[in-house]
Amino acid sequence: MGEVKRVRTDAAIGTRYLKKKDLCNYLQIANNTLDSWIAQGLPSITIGGCIRFGRSSVDDWLITRADEMKHKS
Repeated sequence: MGEVKRVRTDAAIGTRYLKKKDLCNYLQIANNTLDSWIAQGLPSITIGGCIRFGRSSVDDWLITRADEMKHKS
């Protein structure tokens, strides 16, 4: 059971809002890629100087970007 808990924690499963590091792990991307996506409009929430990313908002943004890329080709 300890291994399952560790994997869930590492993947931030069940967490609605993710920190940058957790989001990078969730999306399996580098921090530089995440910074680029933030500059391109990836939705985030800033509260008291802390940036968080809503999992469902990020998923929706990625789907929209993928659809836009399909239509450009």
